[in-house]
Amino acid sequence: MWYDHGPLPDRIDLLLIDGPPWTIHPFVRGAAETLFDRLPVGGTIMLDDGARPGERVVASRWRKRWPDFDFELVNRGTKGTLIGTRLR
Repeated sequence: MWYDHGPLPDRIDLLLIDGPPWTIHPFVRGAAETLFDRLPVGGTIMLDDGARPGERVVASRWRKRWPDFDFELVNRGTKGTLIGTRLR
């Protein structure tokens, strides 16, 4: 429980995940997947720092658990961004 976000909409078109810091736990951002079912076809997920080791593990889990999404790591520099798009 990092952010107190209050009620969320039933539909989320863009989910930007930037925090909490990996020092809390290397896989902490993986919990964002609890919102994936709210994304419609064409909806987008962006995971900041997607090239870091913990985020790579999270991305691997998401790819297995969410086959209706296409995930791609872009800007493969030190941190990168993982972008997921709901296909169906």
